[in-house]
Amino acid sequence: MPITAVTSFQQGGLALGLGDGRALIGRFTFVLSHDKAGRKIEPKFKADPPVTLDPSGRPVTRLARAMLETGPMFAAATGPPRDHAGSRSRRKKASWATASSRRSAVRFPWARTGEISALVMDNRAEDLFAGLKDGRVVRVDLRDADYPKPAVPVACAKSGTAITALDLLNGDRTLVIGDAAGEVSAWQVLRSEEGSYYMVRCHEFDKHDAAVTAFSPSLRNKGFISTDARGSIHLNYATTSATLAEIPAGEAGRRRADAEGGRHRPGRRVGQTPPLGRQQQAPRVEHQVALRQGLV
Repeated sequence: MPITAVTSFQQGGLALGLGDGRALIGRFTFVLSHDKAGRKIEPKFKADPPVTLDPSGRPVTRLARAMLETGPMFAAATGPPRDHAGSRSRRKKASWATASSRRSAVRFPWARTGEISALVMDNRAEDLFAGLKDGRVVRVDLRDADYPKPAVPVACAKSGTAITALDLLNGDRTLVIGDAAGEVSAWQVLRSEEGSYYMVRCHEFDKHDAAVTAFSPSLRNKGFISTDARGSIHLNYATTSATLAEIPAGEAGRRRADAEGGRHRPGRRVGQTPPLGRQQQAPRVEHQVALRQGLV
């Protein structure tokens, strides 16, 4: 069965989305042994039994996960662009066999160009963020597990520029966003006096020369690595809005980076985005999202 989506977590763990609508958790380990030839390190991958996210068997195109005390929770996008299904599945650590689950469906009012291109969920399973190909991000409030609440999509990139990477920095309160134009920015979810939540852009970093492909957050602070489609790497620090180092792609780029010791450029701190208004309004079309929650 082909692997169609992947997301990682700490200590060698991976969550894999499969081409038949299922997902599984697996982990790499490295076994050290010795023989006559010397020391030997053997990698091993152990996977839990898969769980079904889409009963119709459509491939998982985007996958997010949260590691809760009760076990992992998944959120997935499946199917063609105009029929995304977000499935949530929770399991107890004790057993996959004694499963109980319930399903429900919600409709998300996304724009016609709103194909999901990136997905991330915080480890508290409170907020799910879906990046769209038209440059917007949808935050889905999961605090009430039975009634997920999608917010109004927020323009986080130039119109028509796809969101290509999403991740949460240490603490799960700062969202980093990368797009097809190479832009990298950091956002936070704040709470208004009325009790509603809204997204605010707080930092911008040096632009990549190609589409941003992935982030790797630090486990100690607000630092993170961003990579692009050409293989370049940026080291960024959100607290100071700075890009601390840039490593160009290619052998020549690596030699130059070693000689220069990387390049430091101050980042740019930005103010709040405009309040909900024209930039966050969009033509509405209902995309059905089937939710699955249960003990698996």
